[in-house]
Amino acid sequence: DAIKEIVDLNLGPDIFAFSRCMASDIKKAHACGCKGSILEIACNPPFVQKAYGKDMDWAKKSAIEATQAAKELGLHVSFFTIDGTRTEIDVLLDVVDEIRQKGHMDAFVCADTFGCVHPQSVYNIVRKIKKRFNVPLEAHMHMHFGLGAANTLAAVAAGADVVHLAVSGVGEGAGNTPLEDVVLSMKCLYGL
Repeated sequence: DAIKEIVDLNLGPDIFAFSRCMASDIKKAHACGCKGSILEIACNPPFVQKAYGKDMDWAKKSAIEATQAAKELGLHVSFFTIDGTRTEIDVLLDVVDEIRQKGHMDAFVCADTFGCVHPQSVYNIVRKIKKRFNVPLEAHMHMHFGLGAANTLAAVAAGADVVHLAVSGVGEGAGNTPLEDVVLSMKCLYGL
């Protein structure tokens, strides 16, 4: 109801829904009038096993079906890998590539769900992702160890096209990256 109300306000920006790789979530995003959806699923094999009690074949199949379904409904698809930065980089890239080829992906979201990276590693991870995939890259960092803003700025320096931010850093865990910190840093320190 809240998302539909926001969409109906016609404030200007395109509204996306954050959705699980489930048909019911995608249908609700479409019914609300969203322009796109950030479709999330874990791609870290131990996480998939512990969180869902499933294997990677199940996760890949769910992601492929969900991204195809979103595309068929005309939604822009940002594919989001929960715990992506804690996944061994070649495993992550291979899984995402399979989902990209068999499903659909308009953009890829590099997510640091549990705060296990630092600016230097984010820079290297983003460079590897950009080298492998020719789609926009979105950075989604959390404030664990107070590094969300620094990690987001490192992602931008490495070529990230979009950053996920939250007013006052509201979000799970230690919080999402604060909008205020990143916007002021980009404007005052980087002239962007």
